[in-house]
Amino acid sequence: MYEHSELTIMEINRKVDLLNRLSGFPDGFNGSCTPGFFRTLSDYGGIKLVRVITYTGGVRAVIQGYQHPDVLLTKLDGFIAGWHEGKMTLEEYKNIADGYNDRGNLISAPSEDEAAERKFLRPINPDPIKALAKTLRGGKK
Repeated sequence: MYEHSELTIMEINRKVDLLNRLSGFPDGFNGSCTPGFFRTLSDYGGIKLVRVITYTGGVRAVIQGYQHPDVLLTKLDGFIAGWHEGKMTLEEYKNIADGYNDRGNLISAPSEDEAAERKFLRPINPDPIKALAKTLRGGKK
């Protein structure tokens, strides 16, 4: 059987708490039978991440299989990074690329040369989907 480092287990629990806060549960909430709640299960000398799906405590595995704690910790880091990535919208990425933070505030004013270059590189039709739809509609007539 695996020997679990107490620090690794504490770090896993901290990351599971973070996932629960990201999914809307208050800090310190322990809703082991609340649908949507993340928790861990231990067996076979390993740990896996599950999410509660029924009010009676039924779960489904989020990260399959019982993992060594060090492996689960690495997979949790990837899962949390994917969670954040999934929340970012295309508009937020465009704002970041244009020098704005996620609140719409200008990070640093671009120089005149940078502003001219951005304007030059910006497409004439900023929405290629609409342009394609317009082209396709015109082709059907």
